[in-house]
Amino acid sequence: MLFEHSEKRAISKYRMDAAIHGIKLDDESTEESTPKAPKQKRGVSGDPDSYNHLSDEERKELTRKMMGKHKMWAEVDKPLGGKEPIDKR
Repeated sequence: MLFEHSEKRAISKYRMDAAIHGIKLDDESTEESTPKAPKQKRGVSGDPDSYNHLSDEERKELTRKMMGKHKMWAEVDKPLGGKEPIDKR
């Protein structure tokens, strides 16, 4: 939903820019030409009911592995999430 809204705003801005520069555009609907965002899976772990068959030790090990992957992805050990600070001089 947020993606679709941002695409509509971008198209509206492009149309305004084109009109300012004297370009005439067709009055085609932006609904058909706007790409749809793929449905995203919520959460990394999936459905909690799918882990009912695991023992507590197996759950803890799986949690440790998932958190390790998340920390590598997020680079939480580095300041600013691994990004370089902006030098404002």
